[in-house]
Amino acid sequence: MLLMILKIQNVSYHFQFAYFTTLSTFDILSSDATAVSFAERVLPALLYIIPIGVTMSCVGAASGNIFTVVQMFDAAGRDGLMPHIISMRHFKTNVPMLAIWFEIIVSFTFLFFMPNIGKLIICAGMINWI
Repeated sequence: MLLMILKIQNVSYHFQFAYFTTLSTFDILSSDATAVSFAERVLPALLYIIPIGVTMSCVGAASGNIFTVVQMFDAAGRDGLMPHIISMRHFKTNVPMLAIWFEIIVSFTFLFFMPNIGKLIICAGMINWI
């Protein structure tokens, strides 16, 4: 397992290094999607696979974020930093259902009142750091 993690990090570092050696600073700053610009120059055969990989990476990061925030709400409810009811778990599955529902309600409230998705992303990032 550790070897697999090290291999993935090694590949990630090599791709980041390849970005900087292949694309100029102007190309990186002016590109809407740096990975696609990189694929256009280096891997033209994989041009349509790169956005799919980026999308899968974003979905994975979002699902990890969901699980992390639910656990933070659960721990905050147990420690008394939020109402104790948020830390209550389902009696059969032992899943913090109220924390999940609280996160869904807060997320949709932010999404409804913030018309710009960029502001929503910044707000969610700030909430994670708090």
